[in-house]
Amino acid sequence: TALRMLRCQTYFIQNFNKGGEKLSYSVAAKNEWIKLSSEKGTIQYDERIFVRIDWNKAPRGRHTGEIVISGAGQEFTVKVPTRNDLPAASGFLQNNGVVSIEAVNFSRKFDSRKVSWTVIPNMGRTTSSITIEPANAERNIPGNETPRLEYDFTVFDEHELKVEVYLSPTLNYKKAEGLKYAVAIDGEEPQIVNIHEGDTIPDWEYPDWWNNSVTDHIRKKQSAHRAVKPGKHALKIWMVDPGVVFQKIVIDAGGLKPSYLGPPESKVVR
Repeated sequence: TALRMLRCQTYFIQNFNKGGEKLSYSVAAKNEWIKLSSEKGTIQYDERIFVRIDWNKAPRGRHTGEIVISGAGQEFTVKVPTRNDLPAASGFLQNNGVVSIEAVNFSRKFDSRKVSWTVIPNMGRTTSSITIEPANAERNIPGNETPRLEYDFTVFDEHELKVEVYLSPTLNYKKAEGLKYAVAIDGEEPQIVNIHEGDTIPDWEYPDWWNNSVTDHIRKKQSAHRAVKPGKHALKIWMVDPGVVFQKIVIDAGGLKPSYLGPPESKVVR
């Protein structure tokens, strides 16, 4: 079940010794349902203490436990928030306010008679990518019969969602208004996203935004979506123009933190 998969997660506390001598420390959980891989140690550089939850003893609902770290005459408290009442779920699971999906791991894909989705192995910062072939396909208006990808996911709270799509940098080779894709959650009207919107200097003149996106091997585009109810939903990505290469999709339910590669892929229940 989804709840069992989330319960299998472990976290760690990393202790660093910033002094010149070895550091002795102790770690204690204030709640019996918090389990630690060790309760004391002596380190010269750094060491990890792994933390897990005994869910048979953890209280129902939302609670916050505490871990106390002591050493070198100082004491630090680490908060441990838990939730032990998650509903049934399937697809990619929200955790810490985020759902992260590698674009190639779609739940369903829909091709058309002339156009199909193609996985490009290793063309991505964290795994492969997916795009449309042929590369000279005609523009599509999103609809039930046009090519799209669908991703099942579950959120556990009602929240306005932001969908951030990680794209490979593609030149605006048509030299028109820009290359586009469309996105929706469940039965929403598809939002058209122009990946070149706001690019006041054309990419073929190599402005900073283009150089940076090539160096990072990524461009990110966002769309905002109405608050959705807790439970299972479907994220839909439509092909509008060819030449758009999808690497990763991050659904922000209020917990997204800045990072270079983005959050690791969420656990999935098929």
